[in-house]
Amino acid sequence: MTEYFIRNRTAAFMVLLALITAGAVSGEKLSLSLMPSANRPAISVLIEYPGVGPEKIESVLTKPVERIVKTLTGIRHIESSSEEGKCRINIVFADDADVSMGAVKVREKIGLLSGNFPEEVQTPVVFRYDPSNRPVFIAAVTMVGMNSCEVRDYAEKRIKPALQRIGGVSEVNAAGGMMREIHIDADRNRLQGRGISLDDIASAVRSGNISLPGGSVRQGGRNSTVSVPARFNSPSEIGSVSLPGEDGVNIRVSDIADVAWGFREREDLSRYNGDDIVTLYVNRGSGVNTMRLCSEVRELLLSFSEVNFRTVYNQGDHIESALKNAAFSCLWGMFIVFIILGLFYRRAERVLPIALSIPAAMAIVPLFLFLGNRGLNIMSLSGFALASGMVVDNGIVVMDAASHGGTAGSVRNAVVSSTATTIAVFAPLLLFSKNAASSFGDMAYTVTWALLVSLFMALVLIPAFHLTVSEFTDGRSFPRFSFLSRVTSSVKKFEVFIYGSYKDLLSASFRRRGTVLAGIFFCFFVSMILLSLLKSDVSSDRGASEFHMYLEFPPGTPLSGTDRAVKDVENALKEHEEIESISSKIEKWRGTITVRTSPESGNGEDFRKSLRLESDDILKDYGGFVYLSGADALSTREITLNFFGDDMQVLRSITRNAARRIGGIEGIDQCLLRYRDGRPEYVIDCDRERSAMTGVNIRRAAETLRNSLFGPVITKFIKRGREVDVRLRLQARDRSSMDE
Repeated sequence: MTEYFIRNRTAAFMVLLALITAGAVSGEKLSLSLMPSANRPAISVLIEYPGVGPEKIESVLTKPVERIVKTLTGIRHIESSSEEGKCRINIVFADDADVSMGAVKVREKIGLLSGNFPEEVQTPVVFRYDPSNRPVFIAAVTMVGMNSCEVRDYAEKRIKPALQRIGGVSEVNAAGGMMREIHIDADRNRLQGRGISLDDIASAVRSGNISLPGGSVRQGGRNSTVSVPARFNSPSEIGSVSLPGEDGVNIRVSDIADVAWGFREREDLSRYNGDDIVTLYVNRGSGVNTMRLCSEVRELLLSFSEVNFRTVYNQGDHIESALKNAAFSCLWGMFIVFIILGLFYRRAERVLPIALSIPAAMAIVPLFLFLGNRGLNIMSLSGFALASGMVVDNGIVVMDAASHGGTAGSVRNAVVSSTATTIAVFAPLLLFSKNAASSFGDMAYTVTWALLVSLFMALVLIPAFHLTVSEFTDGRSFPRFSFLSRVTSSVKKFEVFIYGSYKDLLSASFRRRGTVLAGIFFCFFVSMILLSLLKSDVSSDRGASEFHMYLEFPPGTPLSGTDRAVKDVENALKEHEEIESISSKIEKWRGTITVRTSPESGNGEDFRKSLRLESDDILKDYGGFVYLSGADALSTREITLNFFGDDMQVLRSITRNAARRIGGIEGIDQCLLRYRDGRPEYVIDCDRERSAMTGVNIRRAAETLRNSLFGPVITKFIKRGREVDVRLRLQARDRSSMDE
């Protein structure tokens, strides 16, 4: 093949051009991410049940869904977490499973259960599982002339659905503001006077809010469908619903209750630099081009001209910066190699073919990344930077043979074996360890294909380029400049010195072979000792300008208490000049603060640790604590351990003991136990004998108590395609008297 391309050098140039073109086209299609994607074939199911504790969430939602989903084939395992107001179920499929079809089947199974869920349960959401479960884009939203309730309503109705339609978006959460709902506030005195219960009102309202198909009729030679649309169009229609009283006289809902628009009990708050605001959190699915996704999210938000938004966090910016740094390092490596080749070869017909092989090989490698379903990230670009210096080795050997009258065929075996031994170093990362392949596989894959491309170019293309350049330059060296002449003269003297020193060293080594071998073994043992003392890490977070502070509080802490504690921490953070912005999300029992620092502030571990210790001192009065985490996968230094078992008491004891022992390990900054005890509760024991004697129905008594304190959602008010909860409860004065 080498001889063919030497005789047909035009074909050699066309082959190279075709490969470079294919590489350029493939490079445009590669996914861009910060770190290699953990492409697990998995989906997540999120179900919200506002105002309900973890224990009931587990019994009512989590376990029934797990039981019915387990009947599907191809599932490897199921992970679930139940917390205040919601549950998340992660379903991991076998490696060869079709995740899209699996998601459809999961939706069908959950659909069989959803009819048995309480009215308050929100529609289950199924999306691609993201192992990091971290937002890739956080935006603070404001609108001129609108209050937080109107902004939240606009975000839920317009912005959130538009974001969910973007390919790759798995989940969009909104925080802050208030959500509208319709309240039916019943007067207890009127209820007792008319002999009507809350259940009677709930039943009447549900019966009056229906939309049923009525079948079809044949008329005029064609079939027409019949429907019975009887849904409410306004709160006043709910008030006009009638129900029978004790004396047989129909009573309207408005006679015994006030029906009006209201607000759902707040479950979260959001602030940006101390101002109350609505914030959107966008999560990506597994295997998605994060940089492109963030760009599409940003463009979509800008398309809403009436909305003002501030970017709190954009992982796409981090990825772009990291990729530019890696690409810049790769280009510098190529330039330095070119300079070294020019200094030592000093002839254009030798330097140019080898130097051109570096960018040519780097331009071809994206073709194989695309064919191998790989992407561009820190690891693959590190492979580019590493390979940029390695791909010239084969070309140097072939060119050196040609300069001494040899051919590429005379060194073929040496070049192939040298390349194979280098590839063998990286092969274990791809073949033998799944964990290593997920972390460093992209780098090994890139280096392997870069070396194979360089082998092809050295044996097939470089000889043809060498002859072409030789004819073009006619044996001339590089243009002569006085500065270059002095440099090349110094390089020649250095070569003579190195050659002489090498001959003397080689002769001395043969005379003292025992000493040389002893020195080698001594250096080996010293290296092993030093290796054990080195600090190891996967990646460094130096320069990361954003991080998260997670504030945890005891179970049962009200939203107002969490808010006060988070405000105290925010005020302390504002005292630091290095901090540019503070974005907070406050929920019951927890708060999340996203901190952005100025790049020149030297945002290091010592600074973060001081913030954590300062925040811990503040939270002691509230019984809480804080821990810090990087804003992205590159700067995250966390290990999560999961304990499984059937007996919660035993598990609790084991995990607490494990947390104590792990916290004592040198190098562990914090060891946190994420298990939460149930929130405080009152238990009402019913006396069945007395209830039977007095004619009190236990179920009705329990439902009355629940309706009085909690105020359940009894139906949905649908307006312009959006569901609004209709909540039935006692009037505020009645609820407050019961609380007392």
